[in-house]
Amino acid sequence: MLKFSIFAPLILPLGCLSGAEPQPLTFQIIHGLPEGFATSTALAVSGDGRVVAGRSSTDSQTEEAFIWTADEGISSPHAIASSAGSSSLVALSADGSQGVVSRFSEAAGSVWSSTDGLDDLLPLPSFGFSFSNGFDISSDGGRVVGQSSTQSGVHAALWTPGALTVDLGTLPIGSGDLSSTGYAISGDGTIAVGACTAGSNTVAFKWTDDTMTSLGDLPGGDMRSAATGISADGSVIVGWGTDFDGSTGVVFHPGWPEPVGDLDGGETDSQLLDVTADGSMAVGYGTDDSGRQAVIWDPAHGLRRISELLADAGMDLAAWSLTEAVAISDDGDVLVGNGIAPGGTANGWVVRGWSSLIAGGGQAAVIDPVVVRVNVRLAEGLRLGSEMIATVTAEGDSIPVTMTGPMSGGPITRLFYLSRGSTYTFRASLGNWVGLPETTLTLDESTSVDLVLDLDSDGDGLGDTAEEDEYGTDPDLADTDGDGFDDGFEVGAGLSPTDPGEPAEGEPAIDMETPEAISIRFYAAAGVDYEVQSSTDLSHWQALEEVVAGEGRLVELEIVGESPEKRFFRLLRSPGS
Repeated sequence: MLKFSIFAPLILPLGCLSGAEPQPLTFQIIHGLPEGFATSTALAVSGDGRVVAGRSSTDSQTEEAFIWTADEGISSPHAIASSAGSSSLVALSADGSQGVVSRFSEAAGSVWSSTDGLDDLLPLPSFGFSFSNGFDISSDGGRVVGQSSTQSGVHAALWTPGALTVDLGTLPIGSGDLSSTGYAISGDGTIAVGACTAGSNTVAFKWTDDTMTSLGDLPGGDMRSAATGISADGSVIVGWGTDFDGSTGVVFHPGWPEPVGDLDGGETDSQLLDVTADGSMAVGYGTDDSGRQAVIWDPAHGLRRISELLADAGMDLAAWSLTEAVAISDDGDVLVGNGIAPGGTANGWVVRGWSSLIAGGGQAAVIDPVVVRVNVRLAEGLRLGSEMIATVTAEGDSIPVTMTGPMSGGPITRLFYLSRGSTYTFRASLGNWVGLPETTLTLDESTSVDLVLDLDSDGDGLGDTAEEDEYGTDPDLADTDGDGFDDGFEVGAGLSPTDPGEPAEGEPAIDMETPEAISIRFYAAAGVDYEVQSSTDLSHWQALEEVVAGEGRLVELEIVGESPEKRFFRLLRSPGS
């Protein structure tokens, strides 16, 4: 099995971004596609760090390519999702608008464009079965490097829109069938790197100006090396080599590769899978006694565990296993990798704000994930019909997340990994049934939410079964006691939905932190308008706010400004307009 690594050269000290404004250091999980099994594998990040790509398992036992952003979460591009078979999005252009798609059931790989859809990578002429596959794309999306069938075996290939596919050739490295693969391309698309194989021998190559040259291997061990990464201008070529101890990352100097080493403990197996545009940092994994660990490398510090650096910054990831970092943005601010979540699922992850961490001086904030366990069950007496798949959603001031699950085997539990400090509303649905009670939480720690699927005939937020059996309310009447407040609101507020005297509608409560900051709270019934007025002498009154239209909720108004020594308030109510 080929082992890959990336090693950056001993140049460009860290701290070059120390003058930048500190950004929040965040760790986010990439949940799987909604119709899948909550798993994801991250494979690439755009040069600007805004888009992440990879693959996610689906409920049809296939893998589907995805893109992910911090604003919109995960989705499968329509052009890829509508194509047959499994797919992965393995590389992205600098702005994330183009990428390389590997489709396992198809003979040709593709270039994906957010505007133009899919364009096949045409294979080179060959005898019999032909295929192509892409592995990397230039910054502007104009060139792709990978491999193609030819009349003399599988060769590294280069694709340019509107031009013939270029055969990059092979190297004479030994007996046996010769083959080659292009793994990476420079930002400007002029230099490609990869590996040639003949029998048991594999050696790294560089291709430029229509010429392929060998980059050599480490002394000792089998002849096995590959070039798998390259800086934006092509001046830094990185990869892996083999010595007597095992496989380790290297930087390919002219004529000789320099090893990067590994973590202490375990077998020798380190891989650095991506590098910044200037070659100053690389990410990947190392091996210790516990197995694979996601690492970051720089010339001043060598390999370091990403989990330890995040913990030192104040992030709680003790329950997580970060097994590899697969990509880094051009400026080194965004890291992307994979690992095992506390619930045991395999998920991609994204770290943002890394530049501030390495530059020193602290971050504006540290935002780590909390686990929300959402339990969904059917109300007593309900029986499943033809629809059996429940949808569970979390929507709030961070990334929206949707999951599904079959109810045929009984209650389901879905784990959401959401940003600490964010506010989310949790919902569930199955056909005409809704998950109750709809729950909104500000996430300060890991917690659980229980949702019961039931009919809600009157739309008051209480299930029909609970209204009849638990609360004694009318399942066909949203406001059983007719006081202007829905049954669901009253239950949620700890009030009686069958007592028209609760809540005490229109009676204001006043809180005063300071004479300049006054809070007025009152229950505003549906169908009633309210006007808050103030006076200093109980004779002359002045409206303080616009008329408040009651919606059957608690209203809180903040009165800010200079206040006289003595001040009175009153609340006028009138039929709603």
